[in-house]
Amino acid sequence: MARLAPGHLLLLDDMAKLTRRPLPPLDFLCELFIVDETSPSGLRRKKTVSSNAQEGSVAGTYAPKTRYWVVNITHNGKKYSYYVHRIIYAMATGKNIDDIFIDHIETQTKKNVIKNLREASHKQNMRNRGKSKSKYTSNYKCVYWNERRQRWIAKMQADGKYVWIGTFDSEIEAARAYNEAALKHHGEFASLNDVPN
Repeated sequence: MARLAPGHLLLLDDMAKLTRRPLPPLDFLCELFIVDETSPSGLRRKKTVSSNAQEGSVAGTYAPKTRYWVVNITHNGKKYSYYVHRIIYAMATGKNIDDIFIDHIETQTKKNVIKNLREASHKQNMRNRGKSKSKYTSNYKCVYWNERRQRWIAKMQADGKYVWIGTFDSEIEAARAYNEAALKHHGEFASLNDVPN
């Protein structure tokens, strides 16, 4: 099993904390922010809280390592970081989402608009991940070139188990086969390859 670098472990730990961290009260969030689709983060400041957080300015900072927008909030004398998409969903729906994962439907974590957000379990949220950035993958998710067989392979994970989809002559055939298998196993939370018809 590959070992992660200490910095990578820290990053994963920080992401987990941000995902599970309870949000400040909804009325407090509504005092600070406005949900605004014209903002790059999806959120704007409603009032000035510091020289770096002026009324009307974009709320949050995009973190390339996690690929999420994050905003710092001071509440009851303590300062914490929160995922912007969680704040947007809570403000737009009025729900308490402290124990709920919020998933990006199109897997575009920069697109923090309410129509691209939905409630999910941890398992559903993990199913809807985009293509791995590993150098060993093809242009498509869950498609790999097998040097020994000189063919493309499609395989995936479902409910913690590997699912062998098959071997194919072309990368696109393998990507289409993955799409069919993903829909079968993951339903509406399947993250599909964008392949030509």
